[in-house]
Amino acid sequence: MKRRIVLLLTILVALNCVSAFLTSCTNNEKGVNSNMERICDIYTVEPAVAEKLYPAGYNFELAKKKGLAENSICEEKYLLLQACYRAAFNCFLNERVSIDRYQERLDSHEYVFPKCKHTAYAAFAAFGRNNIFLRNTLFVERLTEKEIHRFLDAVRDDSLVITDDLLSIVEETWKSVIFVKLDESYDDTPYEIVYDEFGVNKMMAYNDALVLEIAYDPEYDSEGEFVNRENEPKKYEFILSLAEQMESEISESLGCHVAVIVRG
Repeated sequence: MKRRIVLLLTILVALNCVSAFLTSCTNNEKGVNSNMERICDIYTVEPAVAEKLYPAGYNFELAKKKGLAENSICEEKYLLLQACYRAAFNCFLNERVSIDRYQERLDSHEYVFPKCKHTAYAAFAAFGRNNIFLRNTLFVERLTEKEIHRFLDAVRDDSLVITDDLLSIVEETWKSVIFVKLDESYDDTPYEIVYDEFGVNKMMAYNDALVLEIAYDPEYDSEGEFVNRENEPKKYEFILSLAEQMESEISESLGCHVAVIVRG
């Protein structure tokens, strides 16, 4: 009887070891082949709005060669690809430098920073944030044809399926895609350009900079008067301080020029 119990226990231990080994192999295999998916809404810019966005510097001939445009850079396919890349770029930035955490500081502050409605970027470059937007023009014609197809194939209705593979493309290309080249004869040496003529603390930015925008509306009551006029300058000073902090921290993390334009 004792021999049978010992034998049974030995068999059970052996089976558990085999099971653990197989599970470990399966999990490792999943880890190697995993391609995590994130679903993100995409916001396509209206052609009439896209025509007014600055800085430009598009290479129309290159876009036409890659089948992104026929008569104008502000056509549906090009703008859709921009929207796809912007969504993936936002996801990439959140994973690398957590843009959302800066918005959280505004949301939890003792002062109220109303959702901005007076900048075009609030409509398509906010990704759920009330006050912080992606500001770069995206020159997606610089992507390879294979990369272009990868983005467009990931579209599902008004959303983009963002995989690790897609984020890898962003990581490899974003510095090229945001680089403003107003004259194709210039080399790739960074130089300052006027980036936003309405920016209250910063109009200039390097043409290779990651550019973000912080914007908020004044806090009015139902009669159109300031809720607290004395707080408005204090809010503005806090925003300027936050912008400087963002420039320093993000630049250090990404190893590039960073400019944060403020609109208040």
